[in-house]
Amino acid sequence: MQTDELISPATLNDLVEQSKDHAERHDYNIDSYDIAETCIDESAQLLGFELNPDQRAIAIQALLSAAST
Repeated sequence: MQTDELISPATLNDLVEQSKDHAERHDYNIDSYDIAETCIDESAQLLGFELNPDQRAIAIQALLSAAST
């Protein structure tokens, strides 16, 4: 993914799902921005994504939203 592009819905979904799985494996409770940030960063690295700050912020917020439902 190019870092100057918007994050696609499919990529965002993949990243959020990977992050939720990552959190579950490590017994993380995604209840704070810091935990969500860690999960997104580690999952992006595993998936080979380079996120710009805007993409990263969108992914973190999406993960927090997904985790709260």
